Amino acid sequence: MSAVHQLLSLTKKLYEVSKSEINTNVDEKIHEINDLLEKREAVLSNIDIQSLNDEEKKYIKEIVEMDSVIKEHCQTILSGIKEKISNLNKSKNTQHKYRNPYSQVNQASRFFDKKN
Repeated sequence: MSAVHQLLSLTKKLYEVSKSEINTNVDEKIHEINDLLEKREAVLSNIDIQSLNDEEKKYIKEIVEMDSVIKEHCQTILSGIKEKISNLNKSKNTQHKYRNPYSQVNQASRFFDKKN
């Protein structure tokens, strides 16, 4: 199997993994995407662009098109993770304020009673 065919098969696997729904195992999905990207990078370094025939160039165009869709899917995954982290931080702050409501008292709002 040539390096272009290996690259195409790895890109197809990456495409399928990236477009699948994120359920509960986000860490496993990210790990799998990362492994496929590392394998794809290794195969990509072995390809000599100057020696490609017309069929392989057609495969490369297909790979580039799939790569743009993969990037969009990965951006969607990233934005979902960022949103979850943001919601987690908001809930953490809300819980902290609920447990200790007087921790954020403004120091300038004190009243001093002076008797003359």
